[in-house]
Amino acid sequence: MFARRLVLLTTSAVALAVPAAAAEAATYCVDKPACSGLDTTFGGALSNAAASADNDRIEIGETTIPAALHLYDPGIDAGNLEIVGVGSTKSLFLNKPGVEQPTLRILRGPGGNSMRIASIGMRMTGPDAAWVSRGIRTGAVVEDVAITTTAPQPGKMLGIELDAGGVLRDSTIKLESTVQTHDGRIGVFVQSPGTVVERSTVDAVTGVLASDDMRITRTGLFARGGYGVLGCKSAVRMDNS
Repeated sequence: MFARRLVLLTTSAVALAVPAAAAEAATYCVDKPACSGLDTTFGGALSNAAASADNDRIEIGETTIPAALHLYDPGIDAGNLEIVGVGSTKSLFLNKPGVEQPTLRILRGPGGNSMRIASIGMRMTGPDAAWVSRGIRTGAVVEDVAITTTAPQPGKMLGIELDAGGVLRDSTIKLESTVQTHDGRIGVFVQSPGTVVERSTVDAVTGVLASDDMRITRTGLFARGGYGVLGCKSAVRMDNS
């Protein structure tokens, strides 16, 4: 009897040691012939990824994605998300000017999924009216991304807004402006805690506008008539910048 109980306990211990199955992964290919996955548009890839609990990877080839509002805001406990291009001058987004929403808005699901955006670019143009043109809003790790204008632009403009936990790394933001007020052209906007800007270059009327705590490290900040860093009721830690 004792021997039988010992065998049962040992079997239970082995069963508990077996790890849970890892989340499946899906790859979506946007104008990238060498990509191995489902060929689709960028908007279609975002919609599919937001509706899936799997880990998702969106690969963008050498292409220009027309101006539109692109949203990833899963209402479920989504898997991790990666959006990866082939270079900040090759996988290029055109911004949607004259609207209050960001051109690329990548938000975490309720489970707090990990997100990464890498090796893409965004070409910014200014609106004719007093609206703010917005580039990217996200809490993702953003790497090797360039948000730029080709010439001085009119109107108000915001390059990237970092949500809680967002990181801007090894990236360039250069917004040339005909507007010289400090709130008219902002490179990086922060109003959530725990954000980081590192190893990047930010060149705008106001480089960074922070209304929550953040860190700036090993970053070049250039102010075109405004402020390099403007903090409002926030603690901005800077080093080697």
